[in-house]
Amino acid sequence: MAPNMQTAANAPSANPQQEPSDSSGMEANLPQRHTSFYAITMIVLRVQDTLYRVDIRLLQRFQVFREMFDNAGQHNTDKREGVEDTDPIVLQGVTNFEFE
Repeated sequence: MAPNMQTAANAPSANPQQEPSDSSGMEANLPQRHTSFYAITMIVLRVQDTLYRVDIRLLQRFQVFREMFDNAGQHNTDKREGVEDTDPIVLQGVTNFEFE
């Protein structure tokens, strides 16, 4: 149970993203995310058939989650598990009652 997590350490690049600014097709620079002080602290977990959006700092109080997040931080991949409802971190073998 060591899913990949998006944290400040493995967050998307701090390079600005480009998006059209108006109907003329001109692009505008978006602000950059600071590499150290842009915390992505909310994660999505799935327990049984329920989604939970939880602050990662709350979960880090528990050793099992600290170890899971530490292991995920060691694997630098593009997988963004736990960031969106469509790709939650699935906690298998845990009931909603146990998680809550």
